[in-house]
Amino acid sequence: MHVIRRTGSVLPFALLATAVYVAEVLTVRMALPRSSSPGLMAAAVAFDLAVVLPAAFWFTFLRGRAPAWRIMPVLLLSLLGAAAVLPAAYRGVVPVLRFAAAPAELALVAMVVLRARRAFREAPEPGADAGERIRRASLAALPFPRVAELVAYEMALIYYALLGWRERPAEGPDVFSYHRRSGYGGIVFALAAATVMETAAVHLLVAPHSAAAAWAATGLSLYLVLWMIGDYQAVRLRPIKADGDALHLRVGLRWTASVPWDAVATLRDAHGALPGKRERGWLRMTAMGPPSAVLELRRPVKVRGPYGITRRVQRIGLAVDDAARFRAEVQSRTGRTP
Repeated sequence: MHVIRRTGSVLPFALLATAVYVAEVLTVRMALPRSSSPGLMAAAVAFDLAVVLPAAFWFTFLRGRAPAWRIMPVLLLSLLGAAAVLPAAYRGVVPVLRFAAAPAELALVAMVVLRARRAFREAPEPGADAGERIRRASLAALPFPRVAELVAYEMALIYYALLGWRERPAEGPDVFSYHRRSGYGGIVFALAAATVMETAAVHLLVAPHSAAAAWAATGLSLYLVLWMIGDYQAVRLRPIKADGDALHLRVGLRWTASVPWDAVATLRDAHGALPGKRERGWLRMTAMGPPSAVLELRRPVKVRGPYGITRRVQRIGLAVDDAARFRAEVQSRTGRTP
């Protein structure tokens, strides 16, 4: 998105894209059924949406001012949009569009992987763990922050699931884990094992009726297992950290926040009824189970969640393994008794 900000407003292109889509939808609804050559007209609609719009984006924003590969997210979205606009009776070009979309998607992932690999080879920035490096590489590679955040979250989960076992969590007096007391690792292992056994049983039951449905269910279940393992590894490898400027709160890849010390009001026990999940200004940042402490803030801070979701909160529920040491750290940094 920083490229778009440098080269002009996105509003003209958004208006152009809206106008094109309205025109093509009207063409499909009104002219296509009456056309003597519906196949040719459907191909023209697909060409306008999948080729003309990305070309307009290129000539409007990127030509001569950014690498050509930055057009790939727009190309991918345009291919999907063309497939959605064309009715089922005239989708002779849809298989071609899907075939063309796959390389674009793979190219996007490959670009992020190359950027992340380069980031891993460079000297690490303060607080830039594997998940944060993947996120920064994705934001640098893709022009749309929402798309970049989505790609980064999924890639980071896969990274932690497949490669997290070889890493050790940070240690030190200013590092605080939050998954041991809740037994989160054992729970994830039990759930993953149960899911694998259930997946095998469902596959055997469904396969005689539909092999495609059986393999689809198996793929989704195995991805769920991968997600659980990646989430656990992110929780293990992304502890809470304190430095001279802020308290860096994290619960895996789910939520991340940096709270300046002057914004901390108090840290109190989580006794009595806690706020509801949807209560304004409240966020529970625990790996599993209820919080044991509530961090009260003097002013709201921004918290970043999965897929680029953000919230502003003023009360945060925590469950740190070494609660006494964590309280002492907060007291020493803020000069206030928790």
